[in-house]
Amino acid sequence: MKKCIQCGIEKSLDYFFMVSVNSRGKSISPRYSRGCIDCIANAKEDYNKAHALYRELSGYKIWLPLKERFEQYFTKTEGCWNWTRSMRTDGAGQFYIVKDGGWGPEAAYRTSWKLYRGSIPEGMSVCHACDNRACVNPDHLFIGTHAENMADMARKLRSGQSKLKVAQVLEIRSSNKSQPTLARIFGVTQGNVNAIKRRRTWKHV
Repeated sequence: MKKCIQCGIEKSLDYFFMVSVNSRGKSISPRYSRGCIDCIANAKEDYNKAHALYRELSGYKIWLPLKERFEQYFTKTEGCWNWTRSMRTDGAGQFYIVKDGGWGPEAAYRTSWKLYRGSIPEGMSVCHACDNRACVNPDHLFIGTHAENMADMARKLRSGQSKLKVAQVLEIRSSNKSQPTLARIFGVTQGNVNAIKRRRTWKHV
């Protein structure tokens, strides 16, 4: 016998036996829940009001709506909305979504555009006006062709490169501070800092 933490009634273990199912539909470790199946079913019926209860009783992982989940993973400043979760090697955030029938990463700024502005035309790129690749503020994003995006990046890299001295470049390369922080300290963009650390610019230093 086992006592349900919700209704307080003692019932046989059959009322608490659960088998979780993963994203591929395969069952994983069977276990006993904290709440009985009757209370879990009642909570599940009224999901919008009782999803916290359902999560507590069943132990299942509840996925929030896409936009609500996305908005947990960035911090707003006066300008940029800086991504705080998984990052790509180029300095952009990445957000996991369901696509192509599976589960995979997408650049967080692309997800931001889709959530707040709409679809991305085929063959077009989402570009940063602020040149902070970790930024997901839709007001800092714009749509452009791949060629326009590359030209914009090259222009900003040349501008940032001309501002720095060799000693500053070496300091950036050796620093453990975040790229956005270094960009603010040296008065350049986060893209400039990323290019220096990856030796795409200042290769001779």
